[in-house]
Amino acid sequence: MTSNPNLPILTANIFSRIIRDWAGDDLAEIVRLNAEEVDAFVCHTHDFFDANEAMMDAFAELGLSDDLQDDATHQLWGAAWGLAKDNAFQFKTASEVA
Repeated sequence: MTSNPNLPILTANIFSRIIRDWAGDDLAEIVRLNAEEVDAFVCHTHDFFDANEAMMDAFAELGLSDDLQDDATHQLWGAAWGLAKDNAFQFKTASEVA
């Protein structure tokens, strides 16, 4: 895994783009449900489709391994997912990330 400090943001942005494409008109409902959710580990994208596949697609687009048995991969996966979810699956630059 690369040590690029912007990799979580880049991955989150690609993942967000895929989520927006897949969710379509359901995105507002996903964002609303996530905003109301009290468990930080729950993401309501899963109510609509297999969002793990979306993250795997983001990793593939970046040429990254999606082997979650690897600690660095697991950490990147979680960081990117958190950034995407916290920013309502909208594109963000490094200085705009919540």
